[in-house]
Amino acid sequence: MSGENTDEERHFRIIILGAGFSRPAGLPLAGELFEEVRRRARVQYGRTNALESDLNYFIDYKRRCDGVEVSRADIDYEEFLGFLDAEHALGFRGGDAITSEGNETQLIVKTLIGSIIQTKCPPSLTEIPDLYLRFAERLKPSDWVLTFNYDTLLESALVAVGKPFRLFPNRYERVVPQYGYGVLDSSREEVVVLKLHGSIDWFDKTPYDEVMMAVDDPDYIPKWYSHFSNDNPYGISPLLEGLQMPDDPMWKIHRMKGVSEYYSQSLVPQPPFILTPSLGKILYFESLKPLWWGIGEAGGLNLGMAIIGYSLPPHDDHARQAIYRLTDNYSRFEPDLTIGGVRKLLLRIVNLAREEEEIREFRSRYRFIDWNRTETWLDGFSHESLDFIFSERA
Repeated sequence: MSGENTDEERHFRIIILGAGFSRPAGLPLAGELFEEVRRRARVQYGRTNALESDLNYFIDYKRRCDGVEVSRADIDYEEFLGFLDAEHALGFRGGDAITSEGNETQLIVKTLIGSIIQTKCPPSLTEIPDLYLRFAERLKPSDWVLTFNYDTLLESALVAVGKPFRLFPNRYERVVPQYGYGVLDSSREEVVVLKLHGSIDWFDKTPYDEVMMAVDDPDYIPKWYSHFSNDNPYGISPLLEGLQMPDDPMWKIHRMKGVSEYYSQSLVPQPPFILTPSLGKILYFESLKPLWWGIGEAGGLNLGMAIIGYSLPPHDDHARQAIYRLTDNYSRFEPDLTIGGVRKLLLRIVNLAREEEEIREFRSRYRFIDWNRTETWLDGFSHESLDFIFSERA
């Protein structure tokens, strides 16, 4: 996650984003999101919907297996969604599994997460909060942004300020598929944004392809996947661009331009490609592996690193492993590294932790950090934090 030092603008930063980054724009945190999912499910699918039925089953499971009484208000939603993930991925229900994307409740949850977040995002480029425009303006072509957020706030801000970006790791001048080898194309000046848990405007084409392989009619368009047809009104296209490895699993992921129109339907045909906040999300990582490939080797040769609004939630152990390696590489490997007259900066963490107990909890979650090589901003992501994040003083 670094590149050639071709000019003074290339300072090789890694910036990691969590929910606290999107919070100032009114996007919900995970706990709030799940409560809104439950509320909307009752409105849209009735009070006896599949989600409520599975919640009842999970409560009974906890009582009989763990000997604990859990009310709906006390349910650990990450554990509950992990319970559903294991049930679907391992096929406990046999033929009752609806699609490769999930059982009925999983599809409801993903669809409603997409719809809720879309309604919270700015409806147009002219309504993006200034904070995000200023953030986007200060990103440089050599920056890699790793985000755990499903929303499209950052992409919209980059479009609004006219800053080129891509949503996949590399471009290639040449590939040799039989050896898994490629020559990188570094000619484009663009920010790299990697959405490590998917996005509300991403859709998996696999179910569509499975249906089309099962029918003997090239003109047949599956109702639930009509957005993949050539005449769809939503502007959907592969996430990957240009020359890539032909067997890259991310070819199945498509990005939709008209996502607001898509979610405005009374019944959304297909859920977005997202990994729900679940203890079992790693079961669904296959298509996203290219975004994670080599992440544990990065950091050492980067000159800047910041973590903004990421709380290291318990359902993201895989992310903690990755961030541990990234920050350890960054802080331990050549801490006085200088490239092109620019010296490696201290690790910078932006979080919201003003009270003494909040600060203790924050430092406990990040106990692996080398605090002697770290600066913190604990008043949350704001205009005032931008200079802290982007300042190039050593």
